[in-house]
Amino acid sequence: MKFCLSLTAAFLSTTAVYAHNTAPAVEQHAPANKPEAAANAHISLNRFVLATGIEHREPHNAKENFTTADGKVFAFADLNSKGHDHVVFQWKHNGKEHAKVQVKVSDSARWRTFSHVSALPGNWSVAIVDKSGAVLKEMNFNVGGATAPVVAPKEAPAPQEKQKVEEPKKVDPAAKPAAH
Repeated sequence: MKFCLSLTAAFLSTTAVYAHNTAPAVEQHAPANKPEAAANAHISLNRFVLATGIEHREPHNAKENFTTADGKVFAFADLNSKGHDHVVFQWKHNGKEHAKVQVKVSDSARWRTFSHVSALPGNWSVAIVDKSGAVLKEMNFNVGGATAPVVAPKEAPAPQEKQKVEEPKKVDPAAKPAAH
């Protein structure tokens, strides 16, 4: 009987890893409200990337520094999670707390999530923190003013010479036409 239980437990944990994007399958094996699931939770970071967007669940246009023209700054995290838990994105702007965004994390070898802020000028940092308060990673970056492409000013059209328009001669009705 012990052998069957061990084998079943191994099968369930393997199934949970492969079913990380299917909420019902994960819920059947390790519900978030069970204390043992939370007690066994462990999160590690596979990737942490700053970008101007997210496309198809991946960072788009990864950068280290930004401009206000970028509009938003995204912090993308690819996590390895053993159990159901959460992480917090902690954003700081010019050394002061700007935002804390808590996101759920499910049992998966590759749980992807992100947070974003508006690209305001200044010095920024974003940290991803686990439930115990341990910083998994922190990144510093700068947002500069908008950089518009340099465009040469259009040349003003050359001033046109005023053409001298002769005023019509006043004709004296009493005068006789000149003979040629």
